[in-house]
Amino acid sequence: TAANDQVIAGALDAAHAMGLTAGIYTSPLSWSGIAGRYQPDVPVWVAWYTGNPQANCANAMSFAAAHGDALPVGGVWLTQYTDNNGTLDGDYAC
Repeated sequence: TAANDQVIAGALDAAHAMGLTAGIYTSPLSWSGIAGRYQPDVPVWVAWYTGNPQANCANAMSFAAAHGDALPVGGVWLTQYTDNNGTLDGDYAC
């Protein structure tokens, strides 16, 4: 995960140097497996298939923390979700 952290930090630095807003796409239980305890201060686009995008926005950070995961700390800006019958895969702006 340390090498991944360096790659992620470099990509974020490059995007910021170009004046772009950069964020991270991940799920509440996968980030630590990729980046360990690295928590950049960038927005999160959270993939969480609960069927309730509003709750995803409100609860993703606390859910991840309660399960030992450490998401980036810039807040949840978007969530990818599915409806309860699995026919819709959408995005919702928090």
